[in-house]
Formats: sequence, C-alpha cells, structure tokens
Amino acid sequence: MKIVDHYQLERETIHVGMSMYERYIVKFQCSDMHQCQLLALAALYIAVKIYEERKKDTLSFFCKLSAGRFSERDIETMEIKLLTGLDWLVNPPSPQAFIYLYIRFLATKLTEESRSFGVCTCIYDVANYISELCLLQTNVRDQSASTIASASFLLAVRGINEHWLVNCRRRSEVIEEILALDISAESSVVDSVSKLIEANLSSSNDCLSLQDIYMRLDPNQAVYKERSGTNPKY
Repeated sequence: MKIVDHYQLERETIHVGMSMYERYIVKFQCSDMHQCQLLALAALYIAVKIYEERKKDTLSFFCKLSAGRFSERDIETMEIKLLTGLDWLVNPPSPQAFIYLYIRFLATKLTEESRSFGVCTCIYDVANYISELCLLQTNVRDQSASTIASASFLLAVRGINEHWLVNCRRRSEVIEEILALDISAESSVVDSVSKLIEANLSSSNDCLSLQDIYMRLDPNQAVYKERSGTNPKY
C-alpha cells in the first residue's frame, strides 16, 4: 500500500495485483523467495498496465522499484508466464467496484446537504481504506471481493452522524437495506464485520481502531464525530 500511495496509483490496482499473485501461487506454488518477489512485481506491473493507462515508462519504473534485482526482460518473462498460467483471467471483481455501487445506493438515503457537503466521498474513502487493510487480515482476506466490500462499507457507514441521513433515519435501517441487496451472503458479511471490529487493523507499523480510521480520513470530524459521544450500534 505504501507503493500505491507514494506513486498515486488507482485504489483497485493493489487488489487486482494481489488477486493475480495469490491465484497463481495457489495453482503453481512458489517456494523460492526470489521468484516470489518477481512474481509479485509482475502481478502489480500487469495491474498497473490495466488500470493506469496514463502512466508512462511503466516497465522502467518497475525495474527501479526492484532496486536492480530484476531486469526488464525478467519482468516481461514473468508477465507472460503469469498471464498464461492464469489463462489471461486478469480482471477480477474488486472490492472497490462493489463499494462504488454501495455509494450510489447510499446517495439516495442522504440529505441534499450531505451530498453537497461530500459525505459520500468521505464514506467512500473510509470504506476503501478498510478494504485495503483487509488484505493484511488473515481472518478475512480470503473472503470474496463482494464480502470484503460489504463489510468495509458497513463499517464506514457505522460511524457517520445520523443527521446526514434523510429524516434522521437510523444507521441500522440503512444497513438492513444494504444487506437486503443480497450482493454477498449476509452471514459472511456479518462474520467479517465482527472480526474487523474485534481486531486492530494493521497499516504499516500502526495498529488502528475503527475510530482511528475515521479520524485519519476525516480529521475535521465533519462526518464521523459522534454527537452523543457513544459508540454506534446496529
């Protein structure tokens, strides 16, 4: 995630790259650390080519990223090996795609003031951030993209001020409607939400609570400050 943030890559890029890497590892195994690193680099390289059309000199960039360990030829050779090994199935559904659909749904439940204030954007950022951290959580990372997206989105909605919702509707009502969309199995979503609430989400060397994440992405506490001072329930 440091690489994605530092080089301003699209948020879906890391998920697509990780998906290709893990699917290849499951199918063919990889016990050599050097080859695993090259495979990871090639997977991210392919993901960047798919989602970062405006990026220039991509191959030379990844050579520099490897600090001289891999040449352009090494990366291109592994790219072909990975693509053929996965039968060119390199565009999996990502949590971000599902989160975007949820955001469009949520927009119909927000007041006009909240839409103009950028509440959807803030919730989208929080949900995406949580979904990225899920990649580091062994107890949820193997869930489907739709389940990770649902759990991340529900946790993002969980902390917002209720006054942003139409007619002060309770968060629980909105959450019930989201679960009713049946994009992912409700039991899996609820289980993932519970595990993420209980865990400290790791980011680099940080251990973040959900409140830490809310404050990190909404430092002015415009969207996530709890008016009652209590934890939200649902």
